Amino acid sequence: MSKTNSPGKNMAYISTSINKEILAIIDERSKKTGITRGSYLRHILTQWYDRGCPSVSKVDQLIIQSESQTFPAQSENKPSLKVAEDGE
Repeated sequence: MSKTNSPGKNMAYISTSINKEILAIIDERSKKTGITRGSYLRHILTQWYDRGCPSVSKVDQLIIQSESQTFPAQSENKPSLKVAEDGE
């Protein structure tokens, strides 16, 4: 992935560190499905969004509840997301 390539309309690059055991599972599954690691991770994050951005921890849940946030996937006017494959 070249940082000089645009990620596409309404897209942004992200970077993170992850446990090597988790990464090995991600790599194995992405290879079996014939997509890149980045595409596989985009699918995971898009599913999270499509499910209404559910909390991922107790602290996250408390923050969401205290702020009474409604995310796009929780509203009727949810925008449609397309998971871009690499090169799109």
